[in-house]
Amino acid sequence: MAFPDRQSWTTEAPCVRDFVIREYDLSAAGLSVIMEEGLISADKAASIAALPKEERLVRVGLMCRDDDKILEGVEEGTKRAVRLFCRENGISSDDIVSVKRDAVFSTIQASKLKIGEHLKFRLAARYSSFYNLNGVEFYWSSWSNKLTVKGLGSTVEQAHSQYFLAVLENIMRSAEEAPYEGLMGILQRIRGKYVSLDLDEECYREMNRVSRFRMKMILAGHEFYSDIFPGWENMDPIYNYSNFLVPLIAALV
Repeated sequence: MAFPDRQSWTTEAPCVRDFVIREYDLSAAGLSVIMEEGLISADKAASIAALPKEERLVRVGLMCRDDDKILEGVEEGTKRAVRLFCRENGISSDDIVSVKRDAVFSTIQASKLKIGEHLKFRLAARYSSFYNLNGVEFYWSSWSNKLTVKGLGSTVEQAHSQYFLAVLENIMRSAEEAPYEGLMGILQRIRGKYVSLDLDEECYREMNRVSRFRMKMILAGHEFYSDIFPGWENMDPIYNYSNFLVPLIAALV
């Protein structure tokens, strides 16, 4: 696959397992790209670099807001920095799980972190499996015993963390720890409990930015939703099942 000319992109594979996925982040990304691209004078860059982190981020953000040339330079320079980092470390697009602006998630271990004069990448995290379910990215780390989610938003993630998201996390953990036969049993049991409406009612709240319960009632072609649980007889549980649970099971079977 050719290296996409975009700031953020993700592999088309629905699942990446049996690899160590390393996340490499560009340190002080905005300012380091500005310095590497020569978008401001060396003296001005040095004065900004001397600021505390939060003030530095604000100053860089204001420069990008107020100067389209600097904004475009940062955007294009960040893409060049990522490409250069990958080229210097022999990382092809096929080795990349995703790119998030100045962060590279790669199955190849990088040996050269300092790129150019001002660009320095760092190993930020390691993940042991990846799933792309309905455009939401799930990174499970067996080292930190932690699930990182990208694409839901922090508010939605927090609302579902103890409910349906915990169900998915249990499956992803089991996929690495349990033998295949045991995993199949876990998948069958969780699927059965979901279909039988035997999970906590909050597991059926749709895991998206609307984050409501879908109603069975359709009137004049319009679907209806409820902020509060409408009762088992009135609730349609299809969303989480078809968009997350089924694709995850399919990736593992």
